[in-house]
Amino acid sequence: MSHSPRFSAPARRASAEATVLLEVLLALALFVFGAAVISAGLHAALRQTARSKSAVQAMCLAESALAEVQLGIRPFQSAGEEAFPAPWDGWTAAVEVAPYTFGWEGVSGLSLVTVTVRNARTGTAYRLARLLPNPQLETAIAAGAPARKELFAGK
Repeated sequence: MSHSPRFSAPARRASAEATVLLEVLLALALFVFGAAVISAGLHAALRQTARSKSAVQAMCLAESALAEVQLGIRPFQSAGEEAFPAPWDGWTAAVEVAPYTFGWEGVSGLSLVTVTVRNARTGTAYRLARLLPNPQLETAIAAGAPARKELFAGK
């Protein structure tokens, strides 16, 4: 009884070539999928970095605007949105000043100053609030005015 091969040599060669082609296509598909996942991860990381940079800029600009109010560069009163000068194009700051009362008799002398910084292009907004002494009260006390309830109440 003679043993005859089940497939002829050309058929085995074609089968081997088809297997190699399938392996190459599978490896290529895995490479493309991996590259797409890595690319999406890098894109998300870059977006988050840009958002973080914008948030830090907003915090710094809010601190600067509040310092300007404390130093008297900006008026100690509520003001609408004002644009920052270059190189901070697109950034605006709004200042809100409200009396802050404390104690049993509603004694005032502090003001709640809120600075809101916005960038319409990036959609970033940051709000910073601090209690600051009212400069009118400080001026009156420095001039030797008696600390009357009317003076403290801001009347």
